[in-house]
Amino acid sequence: MGETRIAAYGGTFDPIHNGHIEIARAVVRNFDVDQLLLIPACRPPHKGSKAIAGAYHRFTMAALATLDEARVVVSTIELDAPDRPYTFETIERLRNQFGLETSLFFVMGADSFEEINTWREPSRLISSTNLIVVTRPGHDVGTSHLDAAYKSAIIDLRDRES
Repeated sequence: MGETRIAAYGGTFDPIHNGHIEIARAVVRNFDVDQLLLIPACRPPHKGSKAIAGAYHRFTMAALATLDEARVVVSTIELDAPDRPYTFETIERLRNQFGLETSLFFVMGADSFEEINTWREPSRLISSTNLIVVTRPGHDVGTSHLDAAYKSAIIDLRDRES
């Protein structure tokens, strides 16, 4: 029996759309994950005062949209948190839940990745999980904001056959 592979895909998902579902499918397929946790954010701090749908409405939309995705589970880990958790805290909770023997991946968009230095405790997030950065075709992923140690660990899979 091989290692367990869990991917966490966080976001506002307001609303969830086909692009989100296709990313989930591609991550499951290309990274051979046993389970992809789709994690609606309670109230993302970087969204400011922009009006978004209620957390449980977004959870329900995500659950309905992923009914046919056998390896995708919509998680309430951030909705159940007593305070609005930062991403590094959610990843640490997942690490505690699944254990050190589990390969843990965090899925994020290229736009979020390029702003990761503005997130709370970015080095804790980067060092505690494997990041999967997704982008639209034709868009590049900037890495100039990363320390050299993190840059050297990047594996670019964009030209790989899926």
